[in-house]
Amino acid sequence: LPPGSEILSVNGQPVGERIAGLMSCIPASTERVRRRWAVRVLLYGPIGTSHEVEFRRPDGTEGSVRLVNPHYGAEPDVDVCVALPGCSGKELNENFRLTWYPGDVAYLKIRSFEYRCGQPQAFCNAFPEIRTRARKLILDLRNNSSRGLDYGAAEIFSRLTRDTVLYGPVSRSRIYDAALAARGYHEFDPEELASDARARIARQHYCSEAFSEPERETYRFPEDRDGRLVVPTVILVNDATGNAAETFVGWASSQSHMSTVGVPTSGSAGKKVTYEVLPGLQCAVCTEEVRLPDGREFVGCGITPDVVVENTMQDVLSGRDAVLEKALEILNDK
Repeated sequence: LPPGSEILSVNGQPVGERIAGLMSCIPASTERVRRRWAVRVLLYGPIGTSHEVEFRRPDGTEGSVRLVNPHYGAEPDVDVCVALPGCSGKELNENFRLTWYPGDVAYLKIRSFEYRCGQPQAFCNAFPEIRTRARKLILDLRNNSSRGLDYGAAEIFSRLTRDTVLYGPVSRSRIYDAALAARGYHEFDPEELASDARARIARQHYCSEAFSEPERETYRFPEDRDGRLVVPTVILVNDATGNAAETFVGWASSQSHMSTVGVPTSGSAGKKVTYEVLPGLQCAVCTEEVRLPDGREFVGCGITPDVVVENTMQDVLSGRDAVLEKALEILNDK
């Protein structure tokens, strides 16, 4: 299977049909994310499961191969795997990287805002150099979708803005009171619902339309904190930019020196509770309605970047990053 080969079918089923079937089983808020995950689990299966895979090589010739799911952890050493440029496991899973481009443009890849992964600390360690040298900045938040804390995102964002107060997402949860729901079972005429607050609340509980009061976190930073860098900044996003990274993108929309490039973000708040339905079978249920700090909806639709650019298949095959190139082009005009 040379790098760049295209899968045509799995066990005789056209790959498009297989992906569509898998998408119906994937809990995600947007179609783009469901499709990405379906591709990722295309060959998942119990240990020992075999797959007859038909594929087309980059030179146009076709072939087939039988693949068997190994024991977990039995995958071959990643060092002996061959990948397309920029697509190796090491590159895709790289947590933090600082690269310099001509014109003192700093490129920062931040794959997570989780403190246990060390990215906020890595940024703080690199920031003195960035603040001293950088005239322009690119923040690559593509594939930043882990359960990072909003505070980790706020700690980094606060270094890149003159604002000293950052407001987190607005959230509320569905609530239920059985006694109120029992009263709400009865039909109320519109006038009674309009004049009787308790009747209105009871009806909301009966109809599962009662919510807690909206809440949000507030992050405050001292005006005289050591070091801020406010320069033209472009943020790279994709459909795997989620959770705290989407909060970061929401903050950026209010900053005149920041813009975003890529494709709409994940559109997922990441607030879920997980239950084990059967041994080995889990069910995840969303627990909160979440909006961006400015009140905009993003769950189920994502945040559309200022400039929409997507890497094509030819870009991937050649190792070209059209999204990054567009960011550099934008900054060259600043």
